[in-house]
Amino acid sequence: KELGRRPSKRDVNALYFQAREYFGSWNKLMQSAGYNVRFSQKIENVTFGKDFPYLLGLLVTDGHLYYHPPKFVKVAFYTSYPEERDFIIDLIKKMFDYNASFSSKMVSYNKRPNYEIRICSKKLAETINQEWQVPFGAKSSIIRVPPKIMVEHEYSKQLFLKGVIDGDGSITKWGIKITSGSKLFLEDIKKLLYDLKIDSGRVVVDK
Repeated sequence: KELGRRPSKRDVNALYFQAREYFGSWNKLMQSAGYNVRFSQKIENVTFGKDFPYLLGLLVTDGHLYYHPPKFVKVAFYTSYPEERDFIIDLIKKMFDYNASFSSKMVSYNKRPNYEIRICSKKLAETINQEWQVPFGAKSSIIRVPPKIMVEHEYSKQLFLKGVIDGDGSITKWGIKITSGSKLFLEDIKKLLYDLKIDSGRVVVDK
């Protein structure tokens, strides 16, 4: 009450140590004091269900793997549409039993806010990187369709393509257009479409 705000760990070091001794953690002290607290979550078992190829398609187009331990490691998805934001959050909850958080900011080229949906899980980020070969950091010019998707069954390929289209696709009067900074990624997409017996045009490089 004297501070006129919620106290933080940095206000009094002694309070932080007392909180851990008597309550077990700072967050449990804050909860006992009547504050709303978001406890840290962990994804213990990384299991990829039938919806994962769709989420993977979103990740390789409109997502990012951040790896800066010990500061933060996260899997992030981006969208400018509230309905898509909520859909992704619900899908993450369904797949991993994880309550994803999000933030938003305005960008100069878009009249809509840009939402970042976050999963703070080192285990998930490392598994996606190692098993599905999605690079950490900047990937737009080097991304490929994950090799495991290339040999998956038809339904998984369809779901992956749906995620890619939702992420970097657009509908024109001539059909569906997918854009990418990686020519190899688009050539991989053509192979997927061929496997699904879907005709596709040539890869065009804009200069």
